[in-house]
Amino acid sequence: EQSAMTMAFRTYQLRSGAVQFHVTARTLSTTRHSLFLKRMFGNKEEKAALKAKDAAKRKQMISEFREHFADLEEFSKKRGKRHESGPSLLSTPAASTMPDLQGLDLELQKTSLFNQCEAQATIVALGMRASSQPYIQRYRAAAEQAGSPFLEVVLLEQGPLQRFPGMIARGLRKALPRNVWDQHLVVSTDVREIQAQLELFSVYTSYLYLLDKNQKIRWQAHGQLTKNEAASIIQNYARLKEEDDSRHDADK
Repeated sequence: EQSAMTMAFRTYQLRSGAVQFHVTARTLSTTRHSLFLKRMFGNKEEKAALKAKDAAKRKQMISEFREHFADLEEFSKKRGKRHESGPSLLSTPAASTMPDLQGLDLELQKTSLFNQCEAQATIVALGMRASSQPYIQRYRAAAEQAGSPFLEVVLLEQGPLQRFPGMIARGLRKALPRNVWDQHLVVSTDVREIQAQLELFSVYTSYLYLLDKNQKIRWQAHGQLTKNEAASIIQNYARLKEEDDSRHDADK
């Protein structure tokens, strides 16, 4: 009979159409007692291994704290901005494709970025923390001025909230007017891969992508928009519309 301190680790494996159930039980008290005995009365090799493990943990924690505060210091000094984006659109062959982010809309339905963009040029804003919201509001204003569809992606970084995308979507529903619900996508899966693929260098800032109808990233910016960047959004969206119109005429 298992005690109240028992942690059960259950693994379900599907092999040859049959589900096999494995349960491995291990008590916290037994684990802690074993580590205590090794630290106090273990041989030199056991003590050295535990000491090295503790040192590696401390090093990792210090590294994570330094990265965290370095990002925060950079954000506070530069307002989320590392450089200003140039005015020109990337050509279609030179542009990379935006990953098809999977998540929930504010109706709590599973959807994806490509579905939300509906095969048309779209301005996509991406943020991970509340600190990015002032910048995203400026992106939204620029999109409205350009006449562009707008989609805000809320990317849930690694942590407790990542397990509850539905809770975040419900919170946004309460905070936002209904007419902008279809402009949001809450993403909680494959976050590290997305951060690496899009080169999201800081969780404190925001990112803007101008996509063409094939979801190619033709222009991008980050942080607080400058006047030149705001003007570039309007001009570049108009150019994308001209491209689409000319292709449509050529297909006739």
